[in-house]
Amino acid sequence: MISANVIKIIIKRHFPKSDIKYIKRFPRGYVNFVFDIRIKNPNKSLVLKLFKSQLWRAAKEYHIYKLISSRTDVPVPYVFVVDDSKELFNGAYLIMEKLKGKNLDLVYNDSGYKARLARQAGDYLAKIHSIKFRKFGWIKKNKVDNG
Repeated sequence: MISANVIKIIIKRHFPKSDIKYIKRFPRGYVNFVFDIRIKNPNKSLVLKLFKSQLWRAAKEYHIYKLISSRTDVPVPYVFVVDDSKELFNGAYLIMEKLKGKNLDLVYNDSGYKARLARQAGDYLAKIHSIKFRKFGWIKKNKVDNG
């Protein structure tokens, strides 16, 4: 488990004047440790993602967000920090904004709102899949490595 103290140190390093209102771990469905963090001064909702292994994945995720943002209108989080120095945490981490949204399984009404959200998610997925690469391989940091 990751110590709350480590999380506070990471956040304070990058948002030194902030007060942390809460830190909550996303409970399931993630390979890495992912935390929902609310700070004030400045007032922001953040996501802290910690990578304990395969540290290159933090830079890869940042690169993918930039790529999607530059080639589509699909919303992606703004990334404040990508760090794989192991200075504050024995791994890599990303600090990004938390995007507002709704879980499809929580949206129920008779007007078809759930269906519109699902259709929009499908449209976004199609746009992401429209991004073409010059060669096949793994995305590592800011390049495709096929070797």
